[in-house]
Amino acid sequence: MRTSKRKLREICDNNDVQLRKRKEQGRIVYSLHGFLANIQAVVREIEGYWIERATSGYYLYRDDLLWK
Repeated sequence: MRTSKRKLREICDNNDVQLRKRKEQGRIVYSLHGFLANIQAVVREIEGYWIERATSGYYLYRDDLLWK
């Protein structure tokens, strides 16, 4: 089951991580910004997102949209 947007925002707020939403190729992408340890704590708690680690940060993509 995928973590809801509200729960995702709550987890980020509890761990002092900024959550930013944008569109990339018609899909919603969430980016996480903050200290690495805090971001990793958020990543461990969420479900249902494909997580990409890039040099500029961490990005979350919904699993159900990857294969459509």
